[in-house]
Amino acid sequence: MEKSPVRTAVSLKDVDSDEDTAYTPDQILVLNLRTVLCGSGCIPMRETDDMADRFKCNVTAADNCAMTTWVPTLHIFVMVVGTEHSGNKVIVCGTGDTYTLSSTLQVHTLPPGVAIMCTCTLDNDGTFRVLIYDGYNLPAVQNQPGDPQSDDDTQERYARLRTFIPLFFQSSNAARKTFQLQWVGFLPGATRFLEGGINVGHPVGGLISLTADPFKPTRPVSIKIPILSIDQFNEE
Repeated sequence: MEKSPVRTAVSLKDVDSDEDTAYTPDQILVLNLRTVLCGSGCIPMRETDDMADRFKCNVTAADNCAMTTWVPTLHIFVMVVGTEHSGNKVIVCGTGDTYTLSSTLQVHTLPPGVAIMCTCTLDNDGTFRVLIYDGYNLPAVQNQPGDPQSDDDTQERYARLRTFIPLFFQSSNAARKTFQLQWVGFLPGATRFLEGGINVGHPVGGLISLTADPFKPTRPVSIKIPILSIDQFNEE
Protein backbone atom coordinates (compact mmCIF):
# COMPACT_ATOMS: atom_id res chain seq x y z
CA MET A 1 0.00 0.00 0.00
CA GLU A 2 3.07 2.31 -0.07
CA LYS A 3 2.86 5.19 -2.54
CA SER A 4 6.47 6.31 -2.21
CA PRO A 5 9.36 5.74 0.19
CA VAL A 6 8.47 7.16 3.62
CA ARG A 7 11.28 9.13 5.24
CA THR A 8 11.67 9.20 8.99
CA ALA A 9 13.46 12.38 9.98
CA VAL A 10 16.90 12.48 11.55
CA SER A 11 17.58 12.64 15.28
CA LEU A 12 17.20 15.93 17.12
CA LYS A 13 20.89 15.69 18.00
CA ASP A 14 21.90 15.66 14.31
CA VAL A 15 20.80 19.24 13.62
CA ASP A 16 23.39 22.01 13.66
CA SER A 17 22.06 25.19 15.28
CA ASP A 18 24.21 27.48 13.06
CA GLU A 19 21.87 30.10 11.59
CA ASP A 20 23.80 30.06 8.27
CA THR A 21 23.21 26.35 7.72
CA ALA A 22 21.03 25.39 4.73
CA TYR A 23 18.60 22.94 6.29
CA THR A 24 17.08 19.94 4.55
CA PRO A 25 13.31 19.30 4.94
CA ASP A 26 14.15 16.55 7.45
CA GLN A 27 16.14 18.97 9.57
CA ILE A 28 13.49 21.68 9.35
CA LEU A 29 10.95 19.19 10.68
CA VAL A 30 13.28 18.27 13.53
CA LEU A 31 13.83 21.93 14.40
CA ASN A 32 10.09 22.53 14.49
CA LEU A 33 9.60 19.48 16.68
CA ARG A 34 12.25 20.70 19.09
CA THR A 35 11.16 24.36 19.20
CA VAL A 36 7.37 24.18 18.81
CA LEU A 37 6.35 20.89 20.42
CA CYS A 38 9.09 20.28 22.97
CA GLY A 39 10.26 22.25 25.97
CA SER A 40 13.25 21.25 28.05
CA GLY A 41 14.90 17.85 27.88
CA CYS A 42 14.15 15.32 30.62
CA ILE A 43 16.01 12.73 32.58
CA PRO A 44 14.81 9.27 31.48
CA MET A 45 11.75 8.23 33.48
CA ARG A 46 10.63 4.71 34.23
CA GLU A 47 7.02 5.38 33.27
CA THR A 48 8.00 6.80 29.86
CA ASP A 49 10.95 4.50 29.11
CA ASP A 50 8.62 1.51 29.01
CA MET A 51 6.41 3.20 26.41
CA ALA A 52 9.35 4.21 24.20
CA ASP A 53 10.67 0.64 24.20
CA ARG A 54 7.27 -0.80 23.29
CA PHE A 55 6.71 1.25 20.11
CA LYS A 56 7.27 -0.69 16.88
CA CYS A 57 5.85 -0.16 13.39
CA ASN A 58 6.10 -3.27 11.23
CA VAL A 59 4.81 -4.31 7.82
CA THR A 60 1.87 -6.70 7.58
CA ALA A 61 -0.57 -8.03 4.98
CA ALA A 62 -3.37 -5.59 4.16
CA ASP A 63 -6.66 -6.17 6.00
CA ASN A 64 -9.73 -4.41 4.63
CA CYS A 65 -11.29 -4.38 8.11
CA ALA A 66 -8.28 -2.71 9.76
CA MET A 67 -8.73 0.85 11.04
CA THR A 68 -6.30 2.78 8.85
CA THR A 69 -5.11 6.31 8.10
CA TRP A 70 -2.38 8.06 6.11
CA VAL A 71 1.28 8.65 6.94
CA PRO A 72 3.01 11.77 5.56
CA THR A 73 6.04 11.20 3.34
CA LEU A 74 8.11 13.28 5.76
CA HIS A 75 7.34 12.39 9.36
CA ILE A 76 8.52 11.63 12.88
CA PHE A 77 6.57 9.34 15.20
CA VAL A 78 6.08 10.80 18.68
CA MET A 79 3.93 10.17 21.75
CA VAL A 80 2.48 12.73 24.16
CA VAL A 81 2.29 11.06 27.56
CA GLY A 82 0.68 12.02 30.87
CA THR A 83 2.87 11.35 33.93
CA GLU A 84 2.13 11.05 37.64
CA HIS A 85 4.06 14.10 38.89
CA SER A 86 5.86 15.67 35.91
CA GLY A 87 3.10 16.81 33.59
CA ASN A 88 2.95 16.08 29.87
CA LYS A 89 5.98 14.58 28.16
CA VAL A 90 6.91 14.11 24.49
CA ILE A 91 8.65 10.87 23.53
CA VAL A 92 10.43 10.68 20.17
CA CYS A 93 9.72 7.07 19.22
CA GLY A 94 12.74 6.55 16.99
CA THR A 95 15.30 7.62 19.59
CA GLY A 96 13.54 7.33 22.95
CA ASP A 97 14.45 10.95 23.75
CA THR A 98 12.00 12.52 26.22
CA TYR A 99 11.07 16.19 26.52
CA THR A 100 8.57 18.27 28.43
CA LEU A 101 5.65 19.30 26.22
CA SER A 102 5.96 23.01 25.46
CA SER A 103 3.86 25.11 27.83
CA THR A 104 3.27 27.60 24.99
CA LEU A 105 0.77 25.16 23.46
CA GLN A 106 -1.34 25.23 26.67
CA VAL A 107 -2.39 21.60 26.39
CA HIS A 108 -4.25 20.44 29.49
CA THR A 109 -2.44 17.95 31.71
CA LEU A 110 -3.21 14.43 30.54
CA PRO A 111 -4.28 11.77 33.04
CA PRO A 112 -1.24 9.74 34.19
CA GLY A 113 -0.59 6.74 31.99
CA VAL A 114 -2.41 8.08 28.93
CA ALA A 115 -0.36 8.12 25.70
CA ILE A 116 -1.40 9.91 22.51
CA MET A 117 0.15 8.51 19.31
CA CYS A 118 1.15 11.11 16.72
CA THR A 119 3.13 11.80 13.58
CA CYS A 120 4.81 15.18 13.12
CA THR A 121 5.11 16.63 9.63
CA LEU A 122 5.31 19.85 7.61
CA ASP A 123 2.45 21.03 5.43
CA ASN A 124 3.18 22.24 1.91
CA ASP A 125 3.23 25.83 3.17
CA GLY A 126 5.79 24.95 5.87
CA THR A 127 3.32 24.80 8.76
CA PHE A 128 4.38 22.36 11.49
CA ARG A 129 1.63 19.84 12.15
CA VAL A 130 1.14 17.12 14.78
CA LEU A 131 -1.30 14.49 13.51
CA ILE A 132 -3.04 12.39 16.17
CA TYR A 133 -4.09 8.91 15.08
CA ASP A 134 -4.37 6.69 18.18
CA GLY A 135 -4.19 6.54 21.95
CA TYR A 136 -3.41 4.25 24.87
CA ASN A 137 -5.25 3.97 28.19
CA LEU A 138 -7.79 6.57 27.09
CA PRO A 139 -10.42 7.39 29.69
CA ALA A 140 -13.97 6.31 29.08
CA VAL A 141 -15.08 9.47 30.91
CA GLN A 142 -13.25 12.74 31.45
CA ASN A 143 -10.18 12.53 33.74
CA GLN A 144 -10.82 8.91 34.71
CA PRO A 145 -8.04 6.50 33.62
CA GLY A 146 -9.20 3.91 31.13
CA ASP A 147 -8.76 0.18 31.18
CA PRO A 148 -5.75 -0.82 29.02
CA GLN A 149 -7.34 -4.25 28.58
CA SER A 150 -10.11 -2.69 26.50
CA ASP A 151 -7.63 -1.07 24.11
CA ASP A 152 -7.66 -4.08 21.80
CA ASP A 153 -10.88 -2.87 20.12
CA THR A 154 -9.52 -0.32 17.65
CA GLN A 155 -12.91 1.14 16.73
CA GLU A 156 -13.78 1.69 20.40
CA ARG A 157 -10.33 3.21 20.97
CA TYR A 158 -10.76 5.68 18.12
CA ALA A 159 -14.24 6.61 19.37
CA ARG A 160 -12.74 7.45 22.78
CA LEU A 161 -9.92 9.38 21.08
CA ARG A 162 -12.42 11.57 19.24
CA THR A 163 -14.03 12.49 22.55
CA PHE A 164 -10.75 12.94 24.38
CA ILE A 165 -8.81 15.20 22.00
CA PRO A 166 -11.14 18.27 22.08
CA LEU A 167 -11.02 18.25 25.89
CA PHE A 168 -7.23 18.38 26.13
CA PHE A 169 -5.72 19.54 22.82
CA GLN A 170 -7.98 22.42 21.76
CA SER A 171 -7.69 24.68 24.77
CA SER A 172 -5.66 27.36 22.96
CA ASN A 173 -5.28 28.80 19.48
CA ALA A 174 -1.70 27.49 19.33
CA ALA A 175 -2.81 23.97 20.21
CA ARG A 176 -5.65 24.02 17.68
CA LYS A 177 -3.25 25.11 14.93
CA THR A 178 -0.65 22.49 15.84
CA PHE A 179 -2.63 19.35 16.67
CA GLN A 180 -4.96 17.66 14.20
CA LEU A 181 -7.05 14.55 14.81
CA GLN A 182 -6.68 12.33 11.75
CA TRP A 183 -9.49 10.52 9.99
CA VAL A 184 -9.19 6.80 10.75
CA GLY A 185 -11.43 4.26 9.03
CA PHE A 186 -11.45 0.97 7.16
CA LEU A 187 -8.60 0.31 4.73
CA PRO A 188 -10.57 0.67 1.45
CA GLY A 189 -11.57 4.20 2.43
CA ALA A 190 -8.04 5.10 3.51
CA THR A 191 -6.62 4.22 0.10
CA ARG A 192 -8.17 7.44 -1.21
CA PHE A 193 -5.38 9.32 0.57
CA LEU A 194 -2.83 7.39 -1.51
CA GLU A 195 -4.74 8.01 -4.73
CA GLY A 196 -4.78 11.76 -4.17
CA GLY A 197 -8.55 11.89 -3.80
CA ILE A 198 -8.28 13.78 -0.50
CA ASN A 199 -6.00 16.79 -0.01
CA VAL A 200 -4.42 16.68 3.45
CA GLY A 201 -2.03 19.59 2.93
CA HIS A 202 1.19 17.56 2.59
CA PRO A 203 2.54 14.64 0.52
CA VAL A 204 1.21 11.22 1.54
CA GLY A 205 3.82 8.47 1.66
CA GLY A 206 1.80 5.48 2.82
CA LEU A 207 -0.79 4.11 5.20
CA ILE A 208 -0.74 2.94 8.80
CA SER A 209 -3.21 0.53 10.44
CA LEU A 210 -4.13 0.32 14.10
CA THR A 211 -3.76 -3.00 15.90
CA ALA A 212 -4.92 -4.43 19.23
CA ASP A 213 -1.74 -2.94 20.74
CA PRO A 214 -1.63 0.87 20.33
CA PHE A 215 2.18 0.72 20.48
CA LYS A 216 2.41 -1.59 17.46
CA PRO A 217 0.77 -0.04 14.38
CA THR A 218 1.48 -1.69 11.04
CA ARG A 219 2.03 -0.67 7.44
CA PRO A 220 -0.44 -2.59 5.25
CA VAL A 221 1.03 -4.19 2.14
CA SER A 222 -0.97 -5.86 -0.65
CA ILE A 223 0.61 -8.77 -2.50
CA LYS A 224 -0.90 -9.72 -5.85
CA ILE A 225 -0.38 -13.35 -6.90
CA PRO A 226 -0.51 -13.86 -10.70
CA ILE A 227 -3.13 -16.29 -11.98
CA LEU A 228 -1.48 -19.15 -13.84
CA SER A 229 -2.98 -22.07 -15.71
CA ILE A 230 -1.73 -25.59 -14.97
CA ASP A 231 0.25 -25.61 -18.22
CA GLN A 232 1.89 -22.27 -17.43
CA PHE A 233 2.73 -23.45 -13.92
CA ASN A 234 4.38 -26.61 -15.26
CA GLU A 235 6.42 -24.59 -17.75
CA GLU A 236 7.82 -22.53 -14.93
